[in-house]
Amino acid sequence: MKKYFLVLIGMASNMLLYAQDAYDAWKFAQQDIYGTARYIGLSGAFAALGGDPSAVKDNPAALGVFRQTDVSITLDLNWERTKSNWDRGDLYTARAFRLSCGQVNWVQNFKTGEVDNGLITHSLMIGYHRLKNFDRELLSGAQSNAVSLTDYMANFSNGITASQMGDDSFYNISVPWLTIMGYEGYILNPDSLNPGTWHSILSENEHVAAGFKLSETGWMDEYNLGWGANVSNRLYFGLSLALRTMRYTKNVIYSEVFAQGGEFELESRYSVKGIGFNAVAGFIYRPIDPLRLALSVQSPTLMNYKESNSAVLRSWGVSQSDNRVVSPVSDYYNYRLTAPWRVTAGLAVTMSDKALVSVQFDYEFFRAMRFSANTGNANAWQMENQSIRNQLGNALSPRVGLEWFVTNNFALRLGYAFKTYINTGNYERYLADNTTRTDTEFGGIKRQHYVGAGMGFRNHIVIADIAYQYRINNESICPFNGADPIDFDATSHRIVFTIGIK
Repeated sequence: MKKYFLVLIGMASNMLLYAQDAYDAWKFAQQDIYGTARYIGLSGAFAALGGDPSAVKDNPAALGVFRQTDVSITLDLNWERTKSNWDRGDLYTARAFRLSCGQVNWVQNFKTGEVDNGLITHSLMIGYHRLKNFDRELLSGAQSNAVSLTDYMANFSNGITASQMGDDSFYNISVPWLTIMGYEGYILNPDSLNPGTWHSILSENEHVAAGFKLSETGWMDEYNLGWGANVSNRLYFGLSLALRTMRYTKNVIYSEVFAQGGEFELESRYSVKGIGFNAVAGFIYRPIDPLRLALSVQSPTLMNYKESNSAVLRSWGVSQSDNRVVSPVSDYYNYRLTAPWRVTAGLAVTMSDKALVSVQFDYEFFRAMRFSANTGNANAWQMENQSIRNQLGNALSPRVGLEWFVTNNFALRLGYAFKTYINTGNYERYLADNTTRTDTEFGGIKRQHYVGAGMGFRNHIVIADIAYQYRINNESICPFNGADPIDFDATSHRIVFTIGIK
């Protein structure tokens, strides 16, 4: 019978909202600087340079710069640490390590026989690129908070009556799972005199010691099919089509110890996988030999997502016995998200065969993202889409890279990139009043810094590059609406190896 009810939940998805909001959209749309070791060494400042397979995802005109066939693979060692501080309390540190494949590409170059004019060469590429690695942990705690999650849960539950609670509450599409967890865990009480009103079990002005742990795993990948051409060694243009895939899982444990006795722990599990498509078109123009100018536009990525969630609440010292409330695993829920479109501009200057300097600017239109049903209908998502418009801003990312050719076959590289989010700063979590979601945290990256360095050897046959990247994210996360934010820095150290043949 319960399986039957879960099927009904899936069929009634227009009424039962899982409550994707601006925070989900923002997290799913972010990308990191991943690619070949040469690309990493210059911090991705390749839009006007071309000639590198990882540059194709930014500007497919990069394929027009290739003069011969190229096959390469990149391995990526990533070590990440988060250091958090909540309400001026103790500092906490968590770590994560991962080995992955950053890219695999095959570029086939075709020569037309023309030497100086017209279509000189063109290239076709089939490739794989990693866009983001979600793996990390965040751990933090606060000794004395004036605001409790039970206060938020009580306010969120207003409008739900105690008569709606029963053996099959989790399958009632009118009742949010947060209310059920709090009620059956004895940390929420309905008001007997005012049906539809709820109260926390805490006394007025009672403080709590809180703990928060976030564990994330997953990745975002892209598979590219691209074509680019070289016209008269002055104009390079290209087009690429991409299949994007994503898997993401998080486990959030939020706990409180009450000043007057009693405690609870809410563990929320959430997983999502997605698949989508986009297209990129761009050009590189050489008005004079040392100078290259570039412009490219990436279409919105049309993503289809499938997600599910579950929760466990444990409480001690709040009733005559200890309590453990376990939700069912929600049925998979399907929806669409139109990820942001992006404009990239670049400029590169080459100094004979000795060195080059490249600058790139990316502008991503996060506020243009939209949720919709699989049919494309966005009417049922008006509140979620309004939260995107109200809370998110667009993102600007300048990049600069320098390459110095020590010899004809050996080069040193250095790069820096900065990403800032132009937003309102008015963050809050929007959860529908009948959601199955119990993960109440939200937040955002304030800014990101990338520093890259590397070296490489290449001749007419072999490519061998190595690079190091240091990245730091300045972020904050609120465990729930009204809570003090947890400020933390997430730092990552990456070693990247690329091997290729021509």
